[in-house]
Amino acid sequence: MIPVKVSKITFHHSTRSYAVLLKEITGDRSLPVMVGACEAHSIALALEYTEPPRPMTHDLIKAMISEVNGKINSVQITDLIDGVFYARIEIEGMHIGSLNLDSRPSDAVAIALRTEAPIFVEDSVMEEASNQNEEIENDSEINEFGDKKEDLENKLKKAVELEKYEEAAVIRDQLKEYD
Repeated sequence: MIPVKVSKITFHHSTRSYAVLLKEITGDRSLPVMVGACEAHSIALALEYTEPPRPMTHDLIKAMISEVNGKINSVQITDLIDGVFYARIEIEGMHIGSLNLDSRPSDAVAIALRTEAPIFVEDSVMEEASNQNEEIENDSEINEFGDKKEDLENKLKKAVELEKYEEAAVIRDQLKEYD
């Protein structure tokens, strides 16, 4: 198993979806995993350590595991079958024992980021799919909320018009990342 970290989230124009790039910690390869907009948003929030006002699904899962004194030992992307990635979440706890649950990679990554669990990719999966990232590497990088620069500029204008200056300052700072 190859340890990886989330390096960035990009918008993939050809499929109009998002890709989470998982980069080898000790190497140069990246594995693009296509995810939906909601999952990309959840992963981006976890990357930015942003806590929503109410718990999202992945926050709820983290809370449930914590309540039973459980721990996520690791998240593993185990297979790539017919273009679909498969993942497992290893959970351990005194009251629940050891569990190895099937998961979508996007959910597994979102939970791993929230629980600070390590993320691994099976060697054969990395070998097979890491070459796909050249096209994705050139796609538009998004900010933590899935916004493109134009969207942020519109949000900034609206926040100023509504005199929401604190919100405008946050958006302004996000825009600076594009420059």
